[in-house]
Amino acid sequence: MTLQVQLDPEAATGDPWIDTGLAVLLERYGPGEHDFERLRRDLIDTLVQPTGGEGEYWDPRARQIRTYGKRNWIWPVSAFIRVAGKSEKKVDVEGRRLPTSPPVFDLDPKFSKRPRPCDICGDEGPSMDAKMWAYPFVVEPGKFGNFYSGAKRGIGMCPRCVAAGLAAYLGMLWRYAGGPLHLFLFHTALPELCRLHREALAVFRLEGEGSGNIPVAFGGPYPAETVLGLLLELFGRLRREEEARAAAERGAGEALAELLGLRAASPPAPLTLVAVSGQIQQAFRAGSVRRHDRLERTYRLYERLLNTLAAMPRPPDQPHAALVRVLGQFWQRRNQGAETIWREQVAAALLAEEDPLPHVEAFLFDVRAGEGRPLAYGTTHVFDAYAGEVLGMEERLRRILAGFGHTLGRAVDAKNEQGLLYALRNARNLDDFLRVLNDVQFRLGVTVPGTLVEVGEGERINGVPWQRVKTLLAIHAMNAFLGGLRAAGAEGEEPAEEGAVT
Repeated sequence: MTLQVQLDPEAATGDPWIDTGLAVLLERYGPGEHDFERLRRDLIDTLVQPTGGEGEYWDPRARQIRTYGKRNWIWPVSAFIRVAGKSEKKVDVEGRRLPTSPPVFDLDPKFSKRPRPCDICGDEGPSMDAKMWAYPFVVEPGKFGNFYSGAKRGIGMCPRCVAAGLAAYLGMLWRYAGGPLHLFLFHTALPELCRLHREALAVFRLEGEGSGNIPVAFGGPYPAETVLGLLLELFGRLRREEEARAAAERGAGEALAELLGLRAASPPAPLTLVAVSGQIQQAFRAGSVRRHDRLERTYRLYERLLNTLAAMPRPPDQPHAALVRVLGQFWQRRNQGAETIWREQVAAALLAEEDPLPHVEAFLFDVRAGEGRPLAYGTTHVFDAYAGEVLGMEERLRRILAGFGHTLGRAVDAKNEQGLLYALRNARNLDDFLRVLNDVQFRLGVTVPGTLVEVGEGERINGVPWQRVKTLLAIHAMNAFLGGLRAAGAEGEEPAEEGAVT
C-alpha cells in the first residue's frame, strides 16, 4: 500500500520550515490526497539539475564507454542534502574504475510500520527519524537542533511533513555572503503564507544568481544587516506599488501590504520573518535563529524616515535610495574586502527598536574621522527622527542638540580643537560630560545651552539618560566638523561614497 499525503490549506503545523514547504506543495499540486512517492520523486527531480560537466560509465550491454551529463543538488541545497548520486557496481575498464550506469540521485526515507505521532504536526501514522535533508535544523540527537533543541531522542516526521521539509528548499529565500549563508522564512497562517508566496515572493525571486534568490538593498556576513537589507528591498517595492495603487494598478505588493495589516479593511496578520544564519563547512551549520514579528511597525517607521528625508531643506530626489545609503554606509574597506560590523550593530538595534546611536558614534569617530569625511547626506536627520519616534526624545531637546552640535563642530574646526570632540565622545560618567561642556565654554568661547547642564533625577537631562544626550551631541558635532562647513550638504554633511558591499 502506497503512502498518501493529505494537503489541506487550513492544516498548518506552526513550524516555519514545514509550513513553507506546505505552501510550496499546495501551490504545485493543490489540496487533496497525493501519492507520497510521486511527490518525493518530482521534488527530487526539481532539486537535482545538470552541472554542465560530463562523466563516463561503462555500458555492459554495448560493451563500450559512454559519457553522461553530470547532475547534482542545486545550490545551496547541496549544503543541506549531502546524499551523493548512486551508480550500479563499478568495473575495471582500461585501467580505470568506472560505474556501470550514470549516478542516480535519490532519498530513501524509512517509515515505521507501527503508527506513532509526528513530533511536528501531531498526526499519528507511519513516521521516520528526521534527517538533515528533510529538516536541516533538526537532525540527529547530539548534533544541532535550533527549533527543537530539547528533543534528545530525535524527531519523528510523518510523510506529509517529510514531503513538506523537502519542498521547503523551493520556498526558502537565501543570500550567500562568501562563507555565511542566510535563510529567510516567512511565517503566518497557512492560507496567508500561500498567498504571500504566490502573489508577492514568486515574482520577486531572482533566478540563476549565485549570491541569492532574492534581492537585498545591502547585505554581508552578519544576519541583522542582511535582514535589514531584505526588508528595505521589500518595503521599497511595496511603497512603489502603494503609489501605483493610487493609479488603480494592482501588483505583487498588494498581498504583502494586506498581510502586514496596512489595509484598513483587513486586520493585521501575524506575519513573521524567521532568519537563520550559519556557516557551510562539510554541511550547513546553523549559528543563529532570529524572529522578527513587528514587520508592520518596521514598515511604518520606514515610511516616517522617508518622510523625514523628504522634508529636509535639500531633499533627495529619491528618498528610498537616500535611506538605503544612510543605513548601508556603516562599513570599512579592509584587505580588498569589507568589514560591516558597525552596520550589523546598527541594523540589530533598529530591528529590535533599541538605541543605535552608540554604534553610529563609534563608526563616525573610529572610521569616518580617520577618512576625513562626514556621514552620508541625511544621516543626522534620520537618526534624529529615530530618536524621537522610537527612543522618545522630545523635539525641543533634539533641536538644541542639533543646533549646538553644529555650532560646536564649527568652532572646533575654526580653532583646531578636535581633542574636545574626542573628550566628549570618551566621557564615561556625568561629571566627565559636564567637565567637557565647561571646557567648551572656556576654550572655544561657545555658550552651552542651559538645558544641557540641567540634570534631573537619575542623571537624566530633560528626561533622557545623559549618555544618550552626550552621544547624539557628539554625532552632530563630529559630523559638522568633518563636513568642514562646506556648502555641499546641510549641517556639514555630504553625499557619501556608495559602498560595493551588497
